[in-house]
Amino acid sequence: MRVLMAEDDPMARKVLERYLQQWGYEYQVAQDGEEAWTMFQQGDYQIVITDWMMPKLDGVGLIRNIRDCENTDHVYALLLSARSQKEDLVEGMDAGADDFVAKPFDRDELRVRLREGERIVRLGRELSAQKQAANSLAAGIVPGIRQPMDELADNLTDMRREISAVRNAINRYRETCQKVSIAQPDVRAELTQLEEQLDGISLDGLLDKTVNILEQVRDILRHLESAGGKEDATDLH
Repeated sequence: MRVLMAEDDPMARKVLERYLQQWGYEYQVAQDGEEAWTMFQQGDYQIVITDWMMPKLDGVGLIRNIRDCENTDHVYALLLSARSQKEDLVEGMDAGADDFVAKPFDRDELRVRLREGERIVRLGRELSAQKQAANSLAAGIVPGIRQPMDELADNLTDMRREISAVRNAINRYRETCQKVSIAQPDVRAELTQLEEQLDGISLDGLLDKTVNILEQVRDILRHLESAGGKEDATDLH
């Protein structure tokens, strides 16, 4: 992981450099907050270690600048300071610091904080990558589903029209059956049985269930489109 370290005190800076080198970090060193801010904008750093009290731009100001940038949620900011009062801690955290180490710092404590910072950065970036992958997947799936969904919706509309035509034909059939049964009483029982079978057919109910399923799938597509970062999901018609 790349580390940006800002420290104006030469002795403290030398100690920090030695530790970072021993622990295998790739690092860059700035002698004040202003220089660190310039370096941050020009590089890609996952961890920032900064002293609080520095000339030109202090550590709190540096962290605020970093947090005001886009895509810096997964940059771990560690603030070093001899100021250890509660209000100092609150001020540093409010500025966007992830952790606080009091000076003079303990070597083992600093190592533990950096390890925690590595874990947080990796976890954050993995979650971000998973989200981007999910968004890409949704962007690829939704358009492919939309076309057959549109065709299904059109088919359901055609089915409603056909069912209406069948219902009209059945009504005419029943009217004819009534006339035939009056003229031929011997076929009345058979016609009555056929009418009962027709009454048992519930195409409307089956169609309504299909429409409900279609609406559920539409809701899923809208959710996928929303998860994919689209502001307005396109309804299927």
